[in-house]
Amino acid sequence: MDSRQKQISEYRSYPHGYYHLCTDGWSGGNLFNTIEQFAFGMCTIALLTIKFGVKIIAFELMPNHIHIAICGTGEQCLNSFFFILERTRKRLKEDGYLVPPDSYWFKLVPVENRCALKDLIVYLARNKYEKGECTPVGHLWGTGYLVYNQFADFIRGVKVKDMKVRDVEKIVGSRIKLPSDWEIHPQLGILPACFVRTDKVLDLFPTVKDYIAALVKEYEAVVKISKSVGESVTWSFQEAKDITIRQLNADYPGLSIDTLTIEQKGELAVKVNAHYDITPYHLARVLGVQEYVIKQFLNSKDYGRRKKTGI
Repeated sequence: MDSRQKQISEYRSYPHGYYHLCTDGWSGGNLFNTIEQFAFGMCTIALLTIKFGVKIIAFELMPNHIHIAICGTGEQCLNSFFFILERTRKRLKEDGYLVPPDSYWFKLVPVENRCALKDLIVYLARNKYEKGECTPVGHLWGTGYLVYNQFADFIRGVKVKDMKVRDVEKIVGSRIKLPSDWEIHPQLGILPACFVRTDKVLDLFPTVKDYIAALVKEYEAVVKISKSVGESVTWSFQEAKDITIRQLNADYPGLSIDTLTIEQKGELAVKVNAHYDITPYHLARVLGVQEYVIKQFLNSKDYGRRKKTGI
């Protein structure tokens, strides 16, 4: 049995629960290249709830990969991935684009508890924001905008019961029967408000301040989940500064950056870099030292990466 078969067998054995389904980041092309393909992808995620009986808590479609907070058995999640891949390949081929290779795969990471599910929802909502392209609640091809957003109620489509069957099948790309009250938007496909369990998200984040604060401050969650699926995080300067100051207050209470010695700044830089992978460039700007000095500390036998000082 090869490694792929072992992985399939492992995933099939997973019990009913919450999972992070994350497809590979395809370096050779995109799963979604056009608005129409993204809309088709939205329909694909919606169909999972009907075809396999899974619950979708949140999801985000990125150009070359997909994130889903999903509830079901390992078997259901595995079948969901194969369904996504089959439909995506078919659509890309029809449109004349490259299709993912046979080796294209995914990770299925168990979400162990309520706190972990909250962290995952935050991570998904931040995914497009991490690319610097929109706010955490501003991405069309996902679910972050559904929560505590008054404009979300005005994004409406035509109900399935008011559409011709052949028109629905053409847009969705499937003959699977949809609930009559689901709505299909002419540009956005099946609207996620129809099938996503936003009630679960609202239960986890009972106030708008809980939600927004988590989106912009839960750095630990972002780091932990990115590592679990093999992704990297791109921090802004302000985020790097906030993280560094938090660590400063923990390690040197009562001191400010200006009052630290160069050795203390070096130790602080090593800790923050090791845990959050903040770049030497950002660390140098935050700590007020030359970038080459930060790199010296990071590469030092006494202070640097080899030591990997914990936080």
